[in-house]
Amino acid sequence: MYSVPSYLRRHSALSRASSRQTGGKELERAAVWPWTEFADTGYWIALQNPREDLHQKASATSRDYTPNQIVTSEMVLTEFLNSFSDYGPGLCQEAARAVVSLVQWT
Repeated sequence: MYSVPSYLRRHSALSRASSRQTGGKELERAAVWPWTEFADTGYWIALQNPREDLHQKASATSRDYTPNQIVTSEMVLTEFLNSFSDYGPGLCQEAARAVVSLVQWT
């Protein structure tokens, strides 16, 4: 068994649930991406903020996975944006651009 960073969690059940909802389309993707990881708020914060203690680890982790292997939720993205509300307009705008980029990618 391998070690997954605490902010990423394996979700093979998510792929099975999605395949029922999409009529099996997820099963085709599962052949290419056999599993997905759930990215929690801590991952996105560490990835976005270079001053964060886990920034280097999050950056390295992001290179280990394809974008199709990392999933998240609207609640996580909301928490991510809220976490930058006290950092001033510069980081707030960067965080907002990151979320817009994620949403446009999907």
